[in-house]
Amino acid sequence: MSQPYNPRSVIRQTPNALLSQFFKQFPDFADVDWSELTETEVKPVFERWQVLPEQARNKIDTVFRKVHALADPIGTLVLIEAARDRSLEIAATLGAKQSAYERAIWCYLEHPEIFEDARTLAHIDSLARNSWEKRKGLPKQQVKVTDDLCKALGEKVSAHYRGKEGRGHLCVVEHRQRESDLDWFFAYPSDYPDEHQGYRDDGKFIRQTWRPAFEVVFVFDHAAGTLELFAKGGKKQRAELSGVFTLGVFGVADQSEPYQGNNFDLALFKNPDIKFPTKPVDGITSVRVLGLRIQIHRKPGGRLTFEVDARQKDVSVYDLIALALNERKARLADATVLSVTMQAIFQKPKGKAKKVSFKLSAGSVCDLGDTPEDLLLRAYLKTWKIESDA
Repeated sequence: MSQPYNPRSVIRQTPNALLSQFFKQFPDFADVDWSELTETEVKPVFERWQVLPEQARNKIDTVFRKVHALADPIGTLVLIEAARDRSLEIAATLGAKQSAYERAIWCYLEHPEIFEDARTLAHIDSLARNSWEKRKGLPKQQVKVTDDLCKALGEKVSAHYRGKEGRGHLCVVEHRQRESDLDWFFAYPSDYPDEHQGYRDDGKFIRQTWRPAFEVVFVFDHAAGTLELFAKGGKKQRAELSGVFTLGVFGVADQSEPYQGNNFDLALFKNPDIKFPTKPVDGITSVRVLGLRIQIHRKPGGRLTFEVDARQKDVSVYDLIALALNERKARLADATVLSVTMQAIFQKPKGKAKKVSFKLSAGSVCDLGDTPEDLLLRAYLKTWKIESDA
């Protein structure tokens, strides 16, 4: 979420009926007459919260921070996705809510397991894309996931980091299945020990040594025999971890190799009249080109970047290119397109329109992530003939 956490905002944007339901677990709120409070009357609730015992005060703050993290359009979408992973359909119910805060705290109260799953999915979507890598050549077979298998994988991840970096002495591995055929393994190796200072629940100031955990994620597609993994440390690190996964899960040596994705046909963008058809059901109201980076081959050659203001709906980047190239006596048809910046606008039945900008570069470089909108646009790249088989 772009806005910083503000506990008063959580109270202000959550209906009193849900606040009453949430605060029932705290005896100090038993005598609050919620019907006497207006829907945006924050002060009485906030002040009573602040004088609660430390443990209760911290519990409320922890929940409100989790709610805040899911209180935006993406948070709503991952709540729906997490529910569908559990064969529950809550989209219509959430769509009837008046705010993202109401949707998030309702899910926390009514479906706490979905709420926690959604936090995991939102975290997945936030992981830096430049630390992900996909590899092919793994066995095309389903994995029977057991506690023993997760423990064995954790031990091998631990051994990898102990021998390589002197950390990772502890490692827990958790498994979840997402999108039916994908097995997600979350490994949490322990990091180097650190010392933190702060206050205990009884108010005593202390310094305490602890071992934080960092994260390694393995996403196995048994049908394709591919592994997508997240780990910091570069390509060599991820290649070695691919071997760790293959040995830990299948008991065989790694024979994987980098996955070569599909190629982008950026030459299509030389056409100023290029179209991007979409299906009405997807709620995409507009797709356009915001910028082009091109290589000019005739003298004087060089690379030029053209961008228009995304806020100006009626401005075309192709008009800007034509004007500039006329002065250079060059043609876009004779240039090479190196990268393209695009924008899609999504309009939901209720709520503000959402703008998604993304960049495509020569080869198969794309900065679309894992949000529902990003995944939909990624699928459209083939519909628009931009993406083709390598």
